[in-house]
Formats: sequence, structure tokens, C-alpha cells
Amino acid sequence: MRLDRGALFGVLAVAALSLGTGCKSKVEGDAKVLDDAGAKVEAPSDAGGKAEAPSDAGSKAEAAVDGGAKVEGDGAAKVEGDAAAKVEGDAAAKVATPTPWWHDSVGYQIFVRSFQDTNGDGIGDFKGIVQRLDHLKTLGTDLVWLMPIHPSPSYHGYDVIDYRDVNPEYGTMADLDALVAAGKERGIKIIIDLLLNHSSDRNPWFLESRKGPGNPKRNWYLWSDKALDGWSRPWDGGPLWHSLGNEFYYGLFWSGMPDLNMANPEVQHEMEDIMSFWVGKGLAGFRIDAIRYLIEKPTENGGETADTAETHAYLKGLRKRIDAKHPGTLLLGEAWTSVEDQSAYAGDGDELHLAFSFDMAAGIVETARDGVRSRLNQMLDRSADVVKDRGFEAPFLTNHDMPRVAREMMKDPLKLRVAAAIMLASPGTPFVYYGEEIGMIGGAAREDENKRTPMRWTAEAPTHGFTTGTPWWSMDDEGAGVDVATQAADPGSLMNLYAKLIAARKGSEVMRRGDQTRLDVKGGKGVVVFVRSLKGADGKASRVLVLVNVDKEPVPAFAVPVSATSVPRVLVSEGLDGALVSDDTTITVPGLGARAFAWVAID
Repeated sequence: MRLDRGALFGVLAVAALSLGTGCKSKVEGDAKVLDDAGAKVEAPSDAGGKAEAPSDAGSKAEAAVDGGAKVEGDGAAKVEGDAAAKVEGDAAAKVATPTPWWHDSVGYQIFVRSFQDTNGDGIGDFKGIVQRLDHLKTLGTDLVWLMPIHPSPSYHGYDVIDYRDVNPEYGTMADLDALVAAGKERGIKIIIDLLLNHSSDRNPWFLESRKGPGNPKRNWYLWSDKALDGWSRPWDGGPLWHSLGNEFYYGLFWSGMPDLNMANPEVQHEMEDIMSFWVGKGLAGFRIDAIRYLIEKPTENGGETADTAETHAYLKGLRKRIDAKHPGTLLLGEAWTSVEDQSAYAGDGDELHLAFSFDMAAGIVETARDGVRSRLNQMLDRSADVVKDRGFEAPFLTNHDMPRVAREMMKDPLKLRVAAAIMLASPGTPFVYYGEEIGMIGGAAREDENKRTPMRWTAEAPTHGFTTGTPWWSMDDEGAGVDVATQAADPGSLMNLYAKLIAARKGSEVMRRGDQTRLDVKGGKGVVVFVRSLKGADGKASRVLVLVNVDKEPVPAFAVPVSATSVPRVLVSEGLDGALVSDDTTITVPGLGARAFAWVAID
């Protein structure tokens, strides 16, 4: 049996990469995909598309703030850029390490195809995003993640034909340059999806690779003269090896997405050159797709697909090189797995800068939906136990591979509001999925397209300001008032609540950078309480108390086992019954309404 894989996946190269690392490989067998509860794992989507399933600097939002939630703050957030560390002295240089810029950011995920169309073809484009940047500025977001922007045979773009070009349906390279420049003018950084794990089967690299063992690109992909039956897809037991004549190539998600051989130094070098190309275009970083599957570990009768030691070793090298060559460039990973395995992608502070918090997203959504606090409390405790640096997390509610949070909540406005309050009170760099701020539910069917429906900007049917033509996908399932224009005019709208929460977060260094500790309280079956805390240069800690009632019934007064060093000051709240009272050992909360919350500075 021949396993033509660059001398068994480039064993020598991998061994070199692995020196000095103690990362332990993980194998996940019989993983379950859960719709409603529990940790989610990665799984393929329909119709050959890939879906993974079981996840203004210093300015306050300009949206109306005189209704709905109350916002109080002590000034704009201070945001530090990615300037180089300051070095003083000739002998023993004193280095001041700046806080990474993303720790002060709130992110926003955009599917370009569905955001805003400007030429009437029913497909969103780069010019459309430029047209709507002021919405993002008003909302308070300052970091935008664009889903795949490269040429691709699919609507979603996760199978890339050319990594150095843009999808012509979205515009030209000049249009992207204009978007980056317009974002910079507004203090908005832009990152893009980076597909290291796989390409399209129409990519020129694969077309060369399939020509045979003698081709220079042969070992850029994984080939065998037989399907390795003992090695199957981890989430459903499906095939990993796809036939092409008398040969087989490896493709984790489906046959149209052959996996790149990321153990091959040539492929590593090429992908890092591609990263340099996009950084040179002004992009601030990358969301790295399917990070768990970058380097497989083969054996004669099977193999490991996820979380291998070789993947962690490669990421350590990548981080070192990118930090040196392009300091301040964000590496954000999609590790759709348990918080324990997710946290491993921080390494020793030398792998990813950020990773999406899928377990926490499930905990927040399920708790807000069901009104049962135990799920969220368990996640708060697990995260505190296993995530060394809480700034490593990227909290969110749902993304392009999940049913939208408004659908999960059956459009219940109070559930949506309390979910947003919990997520935006969480440590790390939070991300809002486009349309989430106005309560879009997406389509009813389970196809991925229904999770990625066009954005609604106005109340005018049938296209709601998205296009002057026919939208690429149906917009029919949303209800009245689910659009930006209507909600901008309503101070108590969900969109304006998002703006107020983001403004309160940006106005508090503790909420942007602080740690998190959960507190047990007596009374109120739906009450969840945690403290965000941050030590200052003087060694003194500043704290914000976060109070949440996820139950459908109000809760009467209750005591929190924490003391305040100053008069408690409400930063933002909804349903708080009155002023908090503190003594030497406790803070008494006068009561919280149904699905209510408050963020309270206590130092």
C-alpha cells in the first residue's frame, strides 16, 4: 500500500516543528451534534457547503439612549493600537508591552453576499459595506470579520480557487482597498477568513497535484492508492478519502474541498506569504477556519484528525513568525469544541491570540432561552478553571453555521435582551453576527443559506433596502419592525440596547479587560451573578458587578456576598427595582424584573 503524502505527511518537517512542545494529541470519537444543549462539535452542512456545528475606538454609540436600558459611564474607552513596544536604555532595555488592540474591540461578523447590494444583482458587495459602515460606527463596533472573500465555485466561499484575489461578485480589489480605507477613517479594522485547512478542488494547486506523483504540487495535498477504511470522519463516520480514478485524496468536509498538506513546509510558506499579501493590503488579521484539523496524524490503519500535537506545534511557529513580521496582526481561531480543548489553542500564550467561545455561547443561549441558570453557571465555572487568560476568549451568541439566536428564543424580546447583556458583559473580544442586533431570525429550514439571509435595512418590502433587484435568497420570514431604520427611531429597540451595552462596555476598562468570578447567591432561581475585576498599576482592583435574572418571573430583594468600596454606580440596567445598598460584607439588590440585568461599578 502506497501512502503518497510527502514521506508520510512530511514526517521530518513535522518532527522539526514538534521539538520542544509538550502538547498532547486529542482524539474525539463518536462526537454528537447537539441542537439544543451541551457542547457542540464540528459537522458538515448540506449541499457540499461547509458548516461547523456541535459557535469606534474610544467613542460612545450615537444611537438614541433616552429609552429602554439606562446607560451611565465615566467617559470613552481608551483604545491602544498595535504600536511597537517602547524600549528605553542602552544596557538593560526596559520594555513596555502594549495591550493588544483587540482587547478593547467589539467585533461584527459580515457575510458579504448578504449585507448590502449596490449594483442591483441581488448579491452584497464591498461597496455595500462601505455604504453601511456608519451603522457599525453608530452601533459601536470597531472590528469587522468578513466571511470568505476569494473566488470560489460555491455561494459561501469556503472552497477557495485563488487566495490572492477577490470574488468578482463582491467587486474588485480596488473596491476592497476602498473598504479598508473607509474603515480606517472610522476607526474600524477589518479581518478576513483564512482557509488553511482546505482549498477548492478547482484550485490550480489541486489541479496540478492530481496529475500524479511526479508533479511538484503533488505533496501539497494528501494522496493514497486506497481509501484508508480505518480512518473516518469524526462526527458522523463518513468517508475522508475520495476517489479519483485509481487514487484517493483526503478531504475532511467533502470531496470538493481537498485538505491542504499543512505539514509540508512549502505549503506553510505559501500560506504565510498569502497572509503577508493581505496584511500589506491593510487587513488587521485573520479568522482561521477549522483550526482543529490543520495537520492530521496518519497511521497504517487509521489516524487522528483533530487537535493533534503537530497542529499545535505548527501554530506556535506561525504565531512566532507573524508576530515578528507583522506585529499587531490578529490570529483568531475557530476551534468548535469544548472549552477545555479550545483553551489549548492559547498554548503558553504563543499560539492563537483569540478563539471563539463555543461552549460559552451555548451556555448563554440555552440559559436565556430556558430560564435555567445552571447551564450558564456551569460554563462560568469551567471557563474560570481552564482558561488561563480570559482575554483569549471571543464570546458570541450565534454565527453563520447556527440557527439565529432570535429563532432559538422564538423572537421573545426579553430573552434576546438578556442574552445580549450576558454576552457583552463577558471577558474577551465579543462578536455580533450581522442582523443579530435587530433580531433577525433567518429562514425556517435548516439549510445554511437560511442562517445567512440578507440584511434588512428599511421597512419597505420586498427587499428592505438590501437591493434594488431580486435578493439572492429569500427575505420573507422576518416580522414587522425587524430592520435598522425602524429600530433606529425607537429608543427602546433591541438595536439601541446593543448600542448602549457596547457603549457601557467601551466606557469601562474593567468590562473590556477584566477577569470574571462567579458568585453564589441565595434566592431567585433565575439569578446569575458575576464580578468583572481588573487590577490597576497601583495594585488596587476595580470591579463591576453583573446581575442577571433569566427567569420569566421577577425576583425580590437578594444579597450578594461581596462588598463595595464606593457607592454602587449603575453603568447600564434594565428592570433593576431601585438603588443597591452595601455594607462591609454584602450588597443588597432591591430586586430584578423578569429577564432583567444590571452592570454596577462597585469600586
